[in-house]
Amino acid sequence: MKCYVLIVITLLAMLPGKMLLAHDNATLDAMKAPNGGMLRMAGAYHVELVLQTNQASVYVSDHADKALAVRGSSAELTLLGPARQQVRLQPAGANLLRGNIPSLPPGTYQAVLRLRMAGQQEQLARFSGVRLK
Repeated sequence: MKCYVLIVITLLAMLPGKMLLAHDNATLDAMKAPNGGMLRMAGAYHVELVLQTNQASVYVSDHADKALAVRGSSAELTLLGPARQQVRLQPAGANLLRGNIPSLPPGTYQAVLRLRMAGQQEQLARFSGVRLK
């Protein structure tokens, strides 16, 4: 009986590691983003970045892709590419954070998102190869 308990405990200890592997960037890139953007992980959250010439939008959901309320949350997006921009994002919908950008030239951008969900620690997400939509 002790042997079975030890096996079950060992398997349960391995499970979270296997679950995390399912959310690497390659897996997220293979998923269809609901709003046509790029998906990444920010701690326990899925974040979708949609970048337009004059606006950045970030949609927040959980691991099951259920929309999460962003009331009281904020974020800062740093864009690196043909132009460097820092954009403050504020709640603009149920699970949407949005910020205005003066004007972005077409091109490919790298981005770092600093997400502060209400009452939670700051989380980071890194995006590579983001194009304007």
